[in-house]
Amino acid sequence: MVEAQLNMEKMVQDGTFDSVIESEKDEIVEKCKHFAESKEYSELQGMYKVMSCVEENTKNQELKSKIPNLKRILEVLIKVESLPKEKKQMVEKYAMDDPRMAKQKAKKEASVIEFTMRSFKRMLEAHFVESFSFGTWSAIAFKPTESSSFMFKEISMPDQNTGTTLAAEGIQAISLIDLAGCPARSSWTMLCVPDMNDISKCECSIQSDNKEACAEITPDFMNLCK
Repeated sequence: MVEAQLNMEKMVQDGTFDSVIESEKDEIVEKCKHFAESKEYSELQGMYKVMSCVEENTKNQELKSKIPNLKRILEVLIKVESLPKEKKQMVEKYAMDDPRMAKQKAKKEASVIEFTMRSFKRMLEAHFVESFSFGTWSAIAFKPTESSSFMFKEISMPDQNTGTTLAAEGIQAISLIDLAGCPARSSWTMLCVPDMNDISKCECSIQSDNKEACAEITPDFMNLCK
């Protein structure tokens, strides 16, 4: 079950399904909607029927080659769903206790950091293009994403010479809970300085007693500053 869930998430996250839905949406929805809307199937069984229909109708060969594996994954999950209550609970508990699932869950929780900081950088750069200066969160109309697992703080550093412009502007995420070995109170910081050539130069850093674990649950974070 653990392998099935991890493989399914990997397939969903690789972007293939999104690209196909974008290009073939109307045609596939029309041909497969009776499976998706049917009341005869459970959610997993209905998904299996939809995948079979998509496999038959998609023109995207990459997706067509991946669907058989996805169907095998669904078959495993359907079997678990059909187990007696006590056995099903045992299997589900085993899956939840698996460290790979804990890491996958932690990555989902921590994805808010990369999403929020990417949005911050984009809005900061847009403001710079318009005004040739950096602005505070308020000035660029930025609000961090709400999260029960992370707190976001603004970092503003005024220019000591002018006192009115910013020498640097940034954002820091602080974890409120332990996540797959990344301890609470760990922090991820993005600090940007104005640059007429590159719009902004940003530095990303992680502060933690277990930086490796924190880096693992935010695999794209450091790339935001490249």
